[in-house]
Amino acid sequence: MNKNNYSLKAQAGYLFSGRLAALILQFILPIILVRIFSKDDYGLYRQVMLISMFFVPSLRFGMANSLFFFYPNAKERVSQLLSQTFYFSISVGILFLPLFYLCRYPIAHFFKNDALIKLIYPCGLYIFFFLISFILEYIFILEKKSKLVFSYVILDQTIRISLILISLMIFRTVNAIIWALVIFSAIRTFVLYTYLRMNYKVPIRNWDKHYFFSQITYAFPMGMGKIIGEVGRIFDKFILSAFLSSSDFAVYSIANFRIPFINILYTSIGNVVLPQVSKCSEKNNFQEAKRLWHKMIVGYSLVTIPMIFFFNNGISSYYFPLY
Repeated sequence: MNKNNYSLKAQAGYLFSGRLAALILQFILPIILVRIFSKDDYGLYRQVMLISMFFVPSLRFGMANSLFFFYPNAKERVSQLLSQTFYFSISVGILFLPLFYLCRYPIAHFFKNDALIKLIYPCGLYIFFFLISFILEYIFILEKKSKLVFSYVILDQTIRISLILISLMIFRTVNAIIWALVIFSAIRTFVLYTYLRMNYKVPIRNWDKHYFFSQITYAFPMGMGKIIGEVGRIFDKFILSAFLSSSDFAVYSIANFRIPFINILYTSIGNVVLPQVSKCSEKNNFQEAKRLWHKMIVGYSLVTIPMIFFFNNGISSYYFPLY
């Protein structure tokens, strides 16, 4: 079957299956870490991840997500679209790094953990490379390379976990794990740049400035909404981390661990359907766009409503029998 002939259901199925398999692999990592690290070290690791996973989505400013709107209708401007998204992320990351480093003492003071000061530099580099390389998965989705998406998300998580475990076996320190993540995200950034150069040339000259600013205009409200959403999503963790010791925060992180099954389903379906909605909108085919939107909502409902009734009976989250 040609990659362009996959149904939306098949594309979403490949993406969801790959992300679910990657999540199962990721599930292994904290089980190993909590049995090797002390509570203080595991709490420190969770604090670094908390900081990273706040800044990475926030610093995208909606540019990566705007690809789902612009890419289906970009046509001859697709190279510029990917180029300006790529270089925008690099520019934001370059501006972010020195500011993040200068704030190392206030950050450590907020978390009441001086050990964070030595980890700010690798943490900043991890955020920088992760921010840039994140769009690679989106590009594969937009190109409708369903099987490649499935393989990529599993391979991506496998390499990440392997590098972490190797560094853990050799050094057994949080610092080594963060540097392993820096290496991993740097490799992914290199793969992204190579792929863009080979397939899209990623030019930086002769841009259509109006096209660039149209993407910025579209992405900015989305980016601001994302920042507010991220603050709301992890606000409790920041507050608790500020008041709890790193060892207590480690216990909280373990107790609060859960598998985001519904979120993976939603993003998998949305990432596949929204480009088609955008294409219908460009052709003024609002009836088809409405049909796809309703189909997506029905798909969400058919999974979400039964799961609400099932988990309401007492199965609410997954916990680790530790500490």
